[in-house]
Amino acid sequence: GAGAVLVLVSVAVVIGPTLAAPIARLLSIPFGWTGGISAHLAGENAARNPKRTASTAAALTIGVTLVTLIAIIASSIKSSSDSVFQTSIKSDYVVANASITSLGAIPPTLNSQIDQLSSVDVSSPMRFGFMRLLDRKAVENASTTTTAPSGTFGSTNEAPPGEDTPVIGIDPTTWFQVLGVGDLQGSPSDMVAGTLGVQKDYADKRGWKLGDTIPVYFGVTGRQDLKVALIYETNIGQGNIWLPLATFEPNQLPVFNSDYQIFVKGKEGVPKGEVRSQLDSLVKDLPTVTVQDLQEYAAAQTAPIDMFLAIVYGLLALAILIALIGITNTLSLSILERTRELGLLRAVGMSRKQLKRTVRYEAAIIAVFGALMGLVLGVAFSGALTVAISSNNPGIFTYHLPVAQLIVITVVAALAGIVAAWLPARRAAKLDVLKAISST
Repeated sequence: GAGAVLVLVSVAVVIGPTLAAPIARLLSIPFGWTGGISAHLAGENAARNPKRTASTAAALTIGVTLVTLIAIIASSIKSSSDSVFQTSIKSDYVVANASITSLGAIPPTLNSQIDQLSSVDVSSPMRFGFMRLLDRKAVENASTTTTAPSGTFGSTNEAPPGEDTPVIGIDPTTWFQVLGVGDLQGSPSDMVAGTLGVQKDYADKRGWKLGDTIPVYFGVTGRQDLKVALIYETNIGQGNIWLPLATFEPNQLPVFNSDYQIFVKGKEGVPKGEVRSQLDSLVKDLPTVTVQDLQEYAAAQTAPIDMFLAIVYGLLALAILIALIGITNTLSLSILERTRELGLLRAVGMSRKQLKRTVRYEAAIIAVFGALMGLVLGVAFSGALTVAISSNNPGIFTYHLPVAQLIVITVVAALAGIVAAWLPARRAAKLDVLKAISST
């Protein structure tokens, strides 16, 4: 973060003014395909005062940098999620709560009813809860100073220090038939009461090994010692710690002891439409329960990202508005300073239309320059952030560049520059030629 701030400062103070002149002249070439001499003059005007061009584009550069960064990271998360869902989930459908606020909406008998359907091969429920991973030093100190009964910590019932973490409750007899999790250390049959399963990278980070005893704390039952009975390889976004239902049920509040999702795999040879039809019939009287295929399930999991992106694009619109004001003010000042020059251009034959076009192209060049600087910085920052995210979540995050969105951002920036130039261009075209020539 500190490095990113320093880079932005260096761009505004050194890099921007250094690049403004050559890039402005370079941009005048493609604009010249439609704008002719007006675009060429616009490029030269922008290049003549590179510091002013860079400072004018700075607001847009910062806005585009932030939006590009967030857009790339969000796109990468969605792409990674889709990839994980498609490669790791073996089920055909997911029966889930319609929203997180409808926790506990799935009836306790629904999983067994689904399992009895003629089109279903296997169904496996998933539950969602919490526990605290205890600080080992605190546990050791408490055990040497007190003789607390089972289910308590020290001599009181206060929650001990540690790290709160979400956990997933699973049925190990069916769970691994509906999800592919790579290589296993241990066996699903070893996941009995008093045990847990953990994702490999998560275990390596904490130094856990197969057979280790992990001190934990549950709000319902207090302190427990759980044995690592299984280590699975692939992180599929379904939590890093899995508790067999024999461990999960007695240690969680009733609201968490209901199925959060049920993964359903149809029988081989049975059309998926038939499976979907039977599932829909089973939940038709449960408005808070939905049936989703894998594509719908993936879309539901990434829906909050789309909402977040909508907010970010709203911020981009605000950044563009601020940049428009800056570009308008800069061009107005530039026209005031170049009054005599503009008068001479009119005197040697430049029409009002050509003068307006020159001012508009200059604004567009400044805007595109700012947007391009922001795109480059956003891509660079997103690459650095991807490395950071991947180091903490290996195997579940892949970099994805949303090219179409980035092109749209650049086009919007150019159009914004043209809009910003409307008032200054009109003012320039209305200059009295003789008064302009005689001005100093």
